[in-house]
Amino acid sequence: MIPFFVLVLLVHSFSFDHVLSQICSQIRVRRNILSYSEAEINNLISAFDALYDAKVIEEFARIHSENFDLIHNNPQFLSWHRYFVYNFENRLRQINPSLTIPYWVSCQVECVTSLSFS
Repeated sequence: MIPFFVLVLLVHSFSFDHVLSQICSQIRVRRNILSYSEAEINNLISAFDALYDAKVIEEFARIHSENFDLIHNNPQFLSWHRYFVYNFENRLRQINPSLTIPYWVSCQVECVTSLSFS
């Protein structure tokens, strides 16, 4: 039987900072699309193009369509879509690990779009 103090030393020697840094390195930060540089937008578009060419977007559309009646108007609506978007983002990150799906504030985007094209 291992004495308690030896066990404490073993646990303490296993760097909690190392484990924490690995977990924290996996945190994804989603940013407002309006804060993206032109290069970041081009990277996102390229990844979407690659997923489109590989028919991944078609696959996700099919999954969403097949589950539409089951998931919509259901208490699991938000959690299902959160997982769905997470999986889609994982596919994007297979192409470019630095990518996350941006968010947007619709009134900001509408204002910028209307100003840009007027």
